[in-house]
Amino acid sequence: ARGALDVLGAAVVNASAAAGGAPVVLQSQAKTRLEGAQKYKDIGNEALKAGDFNKACFNYKIAATYVKDAFGGQDQGGGGENEKLLSLARSMGGAKGEVPYTEGETQQARQMLLSLWGNLSQAYLKRSDWDHAADFSAQVLAKEPGNSKALYRRGKAFFAKRDLDRAREDWVALAKIDPSAVRKELKDLEKAYQEHHQKEKAIFRGMFSKK
Repeated sequence: ARGALDVLGAAVVNASAAAGGAPVVLQSQAKTRLEGAQKYKDIGNEALKAGDFNKACFNYKIAATYVKDAFGGQDQGGGGENEKLLSLARSMGGAKGEVPYTEGETQQARQMLLSLWGNLSQAYLKRSDWDHAADFSAQVLAKEPGNSKALYRRGKAFFAKRDLDRAREDWVALAKIDPSAVRKELKDLEKAYQEHHQKEKAIFRGMFSKK
């Protein structure tokens, strides 16, 4: 399919030159998609900086529709948005169907999608939506198991949910990569474990102190 696009592009350029006009350069669908993704990612980044986390999530999801086939058409997930709005986001993602990528474009599209998943995780953390924050970090980690930011963010989401064991798993894994990245978080985790054990002891004592 990509070869056909190249042939068509060459034909248009040659026809234009033969007619005495300026050469016409056709831009590939893949490049158009990548530019569209970058456009909405930039809007999302500005919204995130401004503290408009709902707008950030929405624009990141629009951006993701442009490169949704980078890993073979993986669904982006609802993320708690109104379904009508999410359908609109998907409909704004350019032409439907798979797009032929060159090897270099494939890498760009995949990096873009990974970055968008990471940004979505961060935005959902800001919204205190721990489940979706963890889910989007998990999508990154499924492709890049050692991604430091994703390990940190998913651990943070688990910690907020008081899923201490899973938070510890992520933060210990991150500490092996960069010990300084989660020094404070591991101390907070240790404190949370201590508080949890104290509560359990109090409950246990209470069960046997009743007459």
